[in-house]
Amino acid sequence: MCNLISLRHLHYYTRDEEFQMPLEMGRLTCLQTLRFFKVGREKGRRIGELGSLKNLKGKLEIRNLELVKDKEGAEEAKLSEKANLFRLELWWACDREGDNYNDEDVLDGLRPHPNLEELEMWHFMGDQFPRWLMDLPTTTLPQLVHLLFYGCNRCRELLPLQNFTSLIELEIWYCDGLTNLPGDMLHSCTSLQKLWVIGCHNLISFPLDLQQTPSLLNLELYWCPKLKTSMMPKGFGFLTSLREITIGPISDDGDDHENSSIYNEFDWSGLIASSSPSSALHELHLIGLPHMESLPPQIQYLTTLTSLWLYDFGGIKALPDWFGNFTVLEELYLYYFKELRHLPSEDAMRSLTKLKSLEVYGSPLLKERCTPESSGPDSQWSKASHIQHLDIR
Repeated sequence: MCNLISLRHLHYYTRDEEFQMPLEMGRLTCLQTLRFFKVGREKGRRIGELGSLKNLKGKLEIRNLELVKDKEGAEEAKLSEKANLFRLELWWACDREGDNYNDEDVLDGLRPHPNLEELEMWHFMGDQFPRWLMDLPTTTLPQLVHLLFYGCNRCRELLPLQNFTSLIELEIWYCDGLTNLPGDMLHSCTSLQKLWVIGCHNLISFPLDLQQTPSLLNLELYWCPKLKTSMMPKGFGFLTSLREITIGPISDDGDDHENSSIYNEFDWSGLIASSSPSSALHELHLIGLPHMESLPPQIQYLTTLTSLWLYDFGGIKALPDWFGNFTVLEELYLYYFKELRHLPSEDAMRSLTKLKSLEVYGSPLLKERCTPESSGPDSQWSKASHIQHLDIR
């Protein structure tokens, strides 16, 4: 393949662990499209082959970065000269032996061109990120709109993202080294629309002032079980464009996980204010704990919801009648309500005139009461039989 020196577009993609790049890809100097480059150990398959591919454009994914020796080796890729790349994915192996990693030096040498718009990093095992990454806008990757960190388990902190006025999407996945995200981390991210912090199992504190992110449309903050309610983002009342939110499970400041107290210090008043008739909030995903016996009563005031997803409220036996307040609700999903026996009253259910879909999973006691064959005072069938899409299993 190295003889195809006039080749411009190579459309090939595989996740096969045995696959190796053709030798001497660096000879394909006309190449514009390359879906991915997998770093190899031997000469002709090292990262330096990318150095002469100055015409690459669009997206590029670089894998096996753990095989790059140092900063100087990484610099041979000459990413800073590739002005037509707008998306870059950097992958290290997720399973590596030992703990003597050189990821920080390698990433330091992979500094991209300022035209880059999207950057994703997977399984980076450095203790901190290089200065160029924290200073992206002034070193102004000024066009950066999407930034993702995935599986960066040894990273202890993320510094405030200075001057990231163009950033639209920020995702932080499975970064177990993080215990604290600073409250002023996003103080200049006024264009941010999507913020996901997911599966950071040791995160305790993220006291974000949401007034800093007035453009936020989608917030997902879940599977961070040590996150304290009192140290969660506040200021939902400023998010007049917020459409969708996912939260939980989280920790409280005490030891009582048997009821809804873990959400007592959540900024419900701000969220309720943001869900006024003139606002955009339509979808809520709320995750509890398996033994919680009640829902946070504040959610009954989120009356603009069209989609409500509730997970792991395993101690609840009956849904409250205030569900009848959700007069514009179209979809209701209940997962793992293992003790659930009763839907809201028949009057409350009849108030849900817009409800088209009810899906219930992991509620065996409700399933046996909500079938056309069920009868007697415990039957729930008459409450749900009018719903267009009903799935209880």
